[in-house]
Amino acid sequence: MPKEFLPLFVELSRPDGYWVISKLFLRYFKDLEKTLFLSELVSKYHLFKTKGTLIDGEWFYLTYDKIKESTYITIHKQRQIVKDFTNLGIIDTSMKGLPAKQYYRINTKILTILMSECSVKSSLKKSIVLEPLLAEGLDPLCAEGLNNKKEENKTEEREEEKYLKVLLDSENPIAKKPPLEKKPPKHPDPETYPKPVQELFNYWQSLKIVRHPASKTRTKGLNQLNTVLGKYSVDTVKKSMTRYKELLEDNDSILINEDPYKVGLDQFFGFNGYNKDRITRNLPKLEFVRSWFKECQKEDLTHLMRVRSNPYPEITTALKKGFSHKIGKVNGGTHNENAFRKASHLLMEFHSKHKEKLTLQLQKKPGIFASCLIDYLAEAPAKDGSKHPGWLCTDITWNVFKGWLTEKGYYCEEDLC
Repeated sequence: MPKEFLPLFVELSRPDGYWVISKLFLRYFKDLEKTLFLSELVSKYHLFKTKGTLIDGEWFYLTYDKIKESTYITIHKQRQIVKDFTNLGIIDTSMKGLPAKQYYRINTKILTILMSECSVKSSLKKSIVLEPLLAEGLDPLCAEGLNNKKEENKTEEREEEKYLKVLLDSENPIAKKPPLEKKPPKHPDPETYPKPVQELFNYWQSLKIVRHPASKTRTKGLNQLNTVLGKYSVDTVKKSMTRYKELLEDNDSILINEDPYKVGLDQFFGFNGYNKDRITRNLPKLEFVRSWFKECQKEDLTHLMRVRSNPYPEITTALKKGFSHKIGKVNGGTHNENAFRKASHLLMEFHSKHKEKLTLQLQKKPGIFASCLIDYLAEAPAKDGSKHPGWLCTDITWNVFKGWLTEKGYYCEEDLC
């Protein structure tokens, strides 16, 4: 042997210096690249099995780049092959680990059955070709030669089938093709998540901010909920969702009717780059906002409110002065300012509607009427002991205020007039 040939001989003689390409694989797939790809998977499966590094006894990790480096099959072609093999049930794939990597599992039973069926079909095909030739008076010696060749082929196929069984560590093929293992749904149902996640998802859907059918977006939102519940309670998350809904509909909010501020559940807990850019481009002062979930947990949302118009400045001034004197001082933030302005508007509406039933002094001087509203609020019980300007605008206030005026003699019901 020439000296210069020795390194090449050693390289070719390495265990990984060649593939075993099965004729059965090639006959079934009718595609050399598919046959080569599967042979590479089988080779790596046995390599990892020998080393004892299979995951759960059957999964192994292999990148497209490694396969391309070894077989020269393009990554695009590899993806097509993986898709075809997965649909046939020959292999399963799964993303595992952090960062996630694609792992493979060879379904040895399905593979053996497919190869066995291919072998049977091939034998039948040869019989169909030979029998008419013999019937037409083919030379017996020639026929005998063909029969011998046929027997050799059968022997070779049987040997290949045995090799497959040993190679893939499979049981004997069964007569009926087993059902393919069901894959997990592409978009899991909310019912597959814990009860608190289901409750919050259904609550979000009921708010009709952005509804989520089955999609990647819904799955991401459900996963976000599952993560957030490890730190926050269901009530805390619900409260934040509710306030977000109110901000989107409040005429005094900077979010009212503004599409850039309306996000789905997947973005509620943190914006992606696209939504972050849309929000800051529309209103630069919101650059500090990272998620509506955290923002809506704050008690003071003044920074998210606009100052509303004030058609009754004298009444507003009277309400602010009375509140500060009889109930307590409040800061001059936008939220509180809007509460006083809204209350003055509601008070004047009430005054106009019930003017005929009010006492003479209240009919002619709405400013005195404003002090009555403050007196009512000062006397009203507070569960937590605190009273704020927002109370001046609640439905409860205006539902009870008329009765309070009647008790104080400022108002008379129709049947008492």
